[in-house]
Amino acid sequence: MGYELLSKWDSTRPYAEAALYHHLWYDEKGGYPREYTHKGNDNAILYQILTCADCLGAATDSVGRAYSSCKNFADMLADLHCNAGRMFNPDLVQLFDSEQLQQEAGRLIAVEREQLYREVFCKNVELVL
Repeated sequence: MGYELLSKWDSTRPYAEAALYHHLWYDEKGGYPREYTHKGNDNAILYQILTCADCLGAATDSVGRAYSSCKNFADMLADLHCNAGRMFNPDLVQLFDSEQLQQEAGRLIAVEREQLYREVFCKNVELVL
């Protein structure tokens, strides 16, 4: 769905492949699309970064993704490490070993995301009223 939507406009077309390919696992044995390969693709690292970011965002989101219960950041970090080399690029997962990155990501997930959701909700309520 994201690929088709982003493909419609010139301004978003460059991002369409990222929406499609970030679901493919690092080892290419899972995810989709199966006919794609990271090998030889200059944008593969971008898609792999988006894979980590999307999984981190989805797993820790207590509001926007209601199809599963949310995990805390420490549990998601353990999942990243457990699946490094399989689902996730191990070099990217290793970056999460930085205490500074963990603190910043934890703050963004725990505090700033909720504030952003609240601001967007309030603005949209004002538009309707």
